[in-house]
Amino acid sequence: MTAGNKKSNKKLIEFLIGAGFPRPEDLDPGLFVFNFHKAMDEGLAGRPSDLGAYPSYLCAAPGLPGASSPLTAAVIDAGGTRLRTALAKAGAGGRVSFSGLSRELMPGVEGELSRRAFFEALAEKARPAVSRASRIGFCFSYPMEQQSAHEGRLKTWSKGIKAAEVVGQEVGAGLLEALGYPKNEKKIVLLNDTIAAYLAAPESRQGQPYASRIGLVLGTGLNAAWGAVSIPKIGYRGPPQAVNLEAGNFSAFPLGALDNDFLLTISAREGSLEASGPKVRVLNPLEKVTSGAYLGPLLAHYLKAAAGEGYLSPGAAGRLASYQNPASRDWDDFIRDPYKDHPLGRVAGGGEADTAFILGLADRLLERAAGLAACLIAALLCRCELSGPVCLCVEGSTFWNMADYRRRIRRRLKGCLRDLGITATYDFVRVKDACLTGAAKAAFGL
Repeated sequence: MTAGNKKSNKKLIEFLIGAGFPRPEDLDPGLFVFNFHKAMDEGLAGRPSDLGAYPSYLCAAPGLPGASSPLTAAVIDAGGTRLRTALAKAGAGGRVSFSGLSRELMPGVEGELSRRAFFEALAEKARPAVSRASRIGFCFSYPMEQQSAHEGRLKTWSKGIKAAEVVGQEVGAGLLEALGYPKNEKKIVLLNDTIAAYLAAPESRQGQPYASRIGLVLGTGLNAAWGAVSIPKIGYRGPPQAVNLEAGNFSAFPLGALDNDFLLTISAREGSLEASGPKVRVLNPLEKVTSGAYLGPLLAHYLKAAAGEGYLSPGAAGRLASYQNPASRDWDDFIRDPYKDHPLGRVAGGGEADTAFILGLADRLLERAAGLAACLIAALLCRCELSGPVCLCVEGSTFWNMADYRRRIRRRLKGCLRDLGITATYDFVRVKDACLTGAAKAAFGL
């Protein structure tokens, strides 16, 4: 470490102490897991909780029919600004193949739509696939209150979709009505991306069956699905039923003063603050310090505070003031090569001390995020059947592609399990087109 880097590291530690940034030892895996399990149990029982623990009414099928009993299903993936549709076919060994894959803009991206116009536009885009199958698997990854495996009501839109009249409406019924098929001619199953990842998980590795599975989304957002054998709030007891935990909403973990300021600022901007008596409650705090949509803005928030306190050079502080729309991609680019011409590289301006300070801060924030993600996974593994390997089916480019994030999560997870005294064998698995695959498997089970 050069003299300049040593000085920057000392300044960084001083800044983080002043910001109340949690020390590594403040994150106690045992306490995190205890509180997470308590929130899980409260959610499953229908009591107030950070974790909604929403039943999907779907269980992972023990297998798919082979070529002697072919099944097809129309699959729809709506979860951002893009809509994907395809015809899915069940193959041997649980494999799913797709044909006629179409990618289009999600209705409501380009302007406000009425309820009727929204569902008619959605039906028109889905019709080519739906006309060729009697089953429909619809992965609908916006906030939804699931009523059964076949129906759910939209709670609110995200990702900038504009169709206010659809909020509170039944999504499955709206689509089938717009398609215009006679009643019961088409069977539909409704699920979100996290449940789809859970269902998309392979059944075995090298001939050895998985004992349990977990669906994890770590991309622009954070969520997890897990199989519950008991869901008191709906009177369910039986084989593991996929439960959408809404894990990003968990809040029982250490945060600093600057973290809380960031959460309030960005949540007010998004409209994701919830009234709680005389106070307001931030929605999805765990998601906002671990996922791709927020890590870039979180780093920028810290940097602006550091610049205001004189921890960056005047030149870097001036360039930071004009840094607009911070993104996790900027962070990723900077970690890979801090001296290239990209947004954070331009902020640092090639200065050794500023570059070292920004790199050090990014390192601390990413290490904290990895530790929190690892504690979440450890909590889920503790509630799995561990007589055999567990499949962690992960969907999301932040986990798979962000520089050094996956390696850190793996390392921190090993430490968490060691501290908890848990022995578990698990695989992180990436399934191509996981949302479509999970939707297809759900539809094949109708």
